[in-house]
Amino acid sequence: MAALTDTRKGKVLLGDLPEDFLRLPLPSADNATISPQHLQNATLDRSLLSRIEVSLAEARLVKNYGVGRMNLYCRLRIGARVELTQTGNHGKNPRWNHNVRCRLHPGVSTILIEVLDQRTFSEDERVAWTHIELTEPVLAGESVLDNWFDLNGKQGTGAEGQIKLVVSVTPPPAAAPATFGAQQTQLSSQPQMQVPPQVHQPQQQQQQHDGRPIVRISREELQSVLDMFPTLEKEVVVSVLEASGGDMDATITSLLAISSTD
Repeated sequence: MAALTDTRKGKVLLGDLPEDFLRLPLPSADNATISPQHLQNATLDRSLLSRIEVSLAEARLVKNYGVGRMNLYCRLRIGARVELTQTGNHGKNPRWNHNVRCRLHPGVSTILIEVLDQRTFSEDERVAWTHIELTEPVLAGESVLDNWFDLNGKQGTGAEGQIKLVVSVTPPPAAAPATFGAQQTQLSSQPQMQVPPQVHQPQQQQQQHDGRPIVRISREELQSVLDMFPTLEKEVVVSVLEASGGDMDATITSLLAISSTD
């Protein structure tokens, strides 16, 4: 029986895989189908998101835990994004000079920084941590965080040492019409015409105005793929589903290739 095991890189499934592993349930007739146009409210255009850059320079801890010199590395979490640095080579005064660049999703205003000691014969131990609050001027791109921040740990709150960070945010360009893939949503003040429902024709696939087929994806199928690739962003999964024409086998193959390169 397979079991989840924690490693430095995250959770790993070890053992015999279940029979339904990477198998999607067959959609039933009652499943509601949605097109990419209906998913645009739940999916954000990446070009409309702010960019955040975090530079992890170095840390100064007050104590060395263990017999030998500690091998410290940093784990940074920004929303759903998790980034690991390399191991520092200066004991309780590690230097990383590691830069992280990613999109900043709405509602994310806190960065979690953890300093861990890499162990050889046991699980890595968290030595220190801190939460960095992003103020409104920083989120608006009006100021840059460049400071030493206190670390929490066994010595107490803010008493484990300090870490040097530089944080900057680049807001998105001026507001533009929201887009989904190659499709653009245009707002119009004119009343829309009521179009009678079309009769489903098995031998013909409905076409968009530009000649491309409308991809029909059930909510269960979308959620199943998201559960199989929790580290990928939702817009990436939706884009691959759209590009593969709703073919689940092709979608999973493409997402596996994307995951292996991360």
